[in-house]
Amino acid sequence: MTDPSAKEKEIYVNVDISEKEYVRASLYLAKKNILILYSGTFFLLATAFYLLSFGQNQLSSLVIAIIATLFVLILSFYRTIWMYRKKFKKDRLLKENVTYKIDLKGLEASRERGSIFMSWSDYNSIKEYQDLFLLYISDTQAQIIPERCFQTEEDKQHFKLLIANNK
Repeated sequence: MTDPSAKEKEIYVNVDISEKEYVRASLYLAKKNILILYSGTFFLLATAFYLLSFGQNQLSSLVIAIIATLFVLILSFYRTIWMYRKKFKKDRLLKENVTYKIDLKGLEASRERGSIFMSWSDYNSIKEYQDLFLLYISDTQAQIIPERCFQTEEDKQHFKLLIANNK
């Protein structure tokens, strides 16, 4: 990407989110809340088991708290995935194809019913995870662009360059 004219290039990306991509992106979005929940659960359970075992072996109370926290973690993780899958199946807009026109100014998202333009400064942050990009509009909302939706590797690299230049 050393060619200066390449920066003026427009990229078109057709995005159709799969259920798996939506669930994964939603988990990334909720990451901070999930960590707070699990930390709080562990603290509460450790405190409760410590108080219940006062005068007895506190190490066993810690082990019980860890096991109970893991149990809660596993249950809530599967419930969270179930909840996101259910939302994806019910929300017709999530399954609707979106075409992004990406350039130096920002992104224009077009659907059947209309379009919206967002400049790069409208995004709180943009992060790349494994095989998708999350364009954060707020702490709990983001646009999802899977890497597979870029037509060429050059388009994907150009998008990364635009992100880096507009942080």
